Amino acid sequence: ITTVPFFRDCGKDFLTEIILRLRPQTLSPGDYLYEAGEFGDSMYFLIKGSVEMVLDERLGVFAELREGSYLGESCMLGLTDHRPQSVRAMTWCNLFNLTMKSLEECITRFPEAQEHFRRLALQATAEKALNRVVVPDLAA
Repeated sequence: ITTVPFFRDCGKDFLTEIILRLRPQTLSPGDYLYEAGEFGDSMYFLIKGSVEMVLDERLGVFAELREGSYLGESCMLGLTDHRPQSVRAMTWCNLFNLTMKSLEECITRFPEAQEHFRRLALQATAEKALNRVVVPDLAA
């Protein structure tokens, strides 16, 4: 869990609380973990196996994620409400699922985590705003 950048600086007690709330999930080859456009309210930690992120199925563009990877964090950080791409199991996979509700329950119990995630939320909001800014073409 400490490989996830936004958990890296969190305290041991907070991380323990997060770990206690993780829920196991198993996928068989070809199963979709989620599909592009679905509402996202959780993130996943890939413990065993491999999945492919379907970036553009028409063009055959895929990215493979393996053991130790995490995914779905953009929804957890509030960067988006819906899944930007589909994720499909390539092999048998064991994952852990962390829901937004579980994360929020942990954050409310730990004041230092509240401040840490408040800063992350502000950064995410700023990123979303910057992505919406249209930069004028100065060469025109």
